[in-house]
Amino acid sequence: MLKMILQILLTLMTTSRASTPVGLPRMTLSTKIDQHMGHPDAGTDLASKNSKPRPLIYIYDFPEISAQYRNYTATGDYMDTNYGLDQVFPALLQESPYVTTDPEKADYFFVHIWLFWPGATPRLEPVLQLLSSKYPHWAKKNGADHIFVVTADQGRCEYRQYPQTRHAIFIQHFGGNIHHVTTHCNIKEMWGGDCDRELLLARALSRGEEPWRCHYPGQDIVVPTSAYERHDNAHDHDDFMWGKKVNFSAPPVPYIDPDMRAVTSNRSIQLFFSGHVDLDGGKSWEQAPPWADVGYSFGNRQTISRMFGRHPGYGIGGHTGASYWSNLARSVYCLAVPGWGWSGRYKVAINRGCVPVVLQDGIRVEFEEQLPLGDLALRVPLWAVHRLPQLLQHYVDSGRVPRMQKVLSCAWRLFWWRRPYGRAFELLMCELKR
Repeated sequence: MLKMILQILLTLMTTSRASTPVGLPRMTLSTKIDQHMGHPDAGTDLASKNSKPRPLIYIYDFPEISAQYRNYTATGDYMDTNYGLDQVFPALLQESPYVTTDPEKADYFFVHIWLFWPGATPRLEPVLQLLSSKYPHWAKKNGADHIFVVTADQGRCEYRQYPQTRHAIFIQHFGGNIHHVTTHCNIKEMWGGDCDRELLLARALSRGEEPWRCHYPGQDIVVPTSAYERHDNAHDHDDFMWGKKVNFSAPPVPYIDPDMRAVTSNRSIQLFFSGHVDLDGGKSWEQAPPWADVGYSFGNRQTISRMFGRHPGYGIGGHTGASYWSNLARSVYCLAVPGWGWSGRYKVAINRGCVPVVLQDGIRVEFEEQLPLGDLALRVPLWAVHRLPQLLQHYVDSGRVPRMQKVLSCAWRLFWWRRPYGRAFELLMCELKR
């Protein structure tokens, strides 16, 4: 496995990368690009400056609606948030050699809009109307060669009201099969089977129905979030979602910072998780309908907290504030559990050399379909959680954990976007080429 990861990284790092966007003016966010990605010439190159690597991607500029869908003044810079990939990806793409200005030569078409959450920006109707009426390439393959970047909690399921996008490629963080909605399930008054996703899917298939899926394997691509890569401690700004002052900086990862590397020499916490458990716990209305937030994290955080919150050697609880990053680096295993959709904790565990323990049945994590993740992470079904301590100890006693940590020390770049360290963009391009 380590040899495979090294070969992947060597392939991605030994070819050269064009230093300026091909045939496109620099983005109006060029200053932000330099701040977040590093200078275009930073790091290693991707492809020879004298050649055009595949795939070739045409970018829809949409001047008719750009003020609505790419309004930096209105949205601000959210590259460093969990939902920042729709700003980060086009920045990286435009700085790469994969761009073509000739749509007739394109392998793919990138729909350059900032969707974020449905309702946070205008809806998709104007975009789809433009694609079908003004731009002829959408209809040629029914959108199958068109790319959307979607950071919503449950991916394309947040856009199931747009059946026109059924065959389009969604680059997203959520890899679930069908929509995970549990808040409506009052099991005091309804049969619990009507809340079981697998039973509902089987029922639909038996009727010859094709349910709208949140992720189509082989079509959509599950990728890491862009968060936690900036290390400018002065980067305080207003969070445009929550309306409060936040700081999205994160301590450097141990692989590139000697001080943080020293912390990892004493991994005294066997299993670590810090974050919300009962999302609405303590609120006055929460007692009236006890199922109101029972579906948060699809029950994973609550189950782990109640079963192992006091287990010796484990650090499982609420937010730990400033000690969060050092605790990650001091832990052998770190839980990767969802919130209302995908989980950013898988990435932060990998980047801190902590073996991720994935608890999210039916939801793929980033690059799970592209990489053999079994040698750098554990995926535990919820039905096996009662044996979690024995399973984790077995991996330690068998010597697998040191091997997994060695793989993590190489593979973390594949889950990092920004220059000069990140290679997530290159891995994504390799998958599109395939």
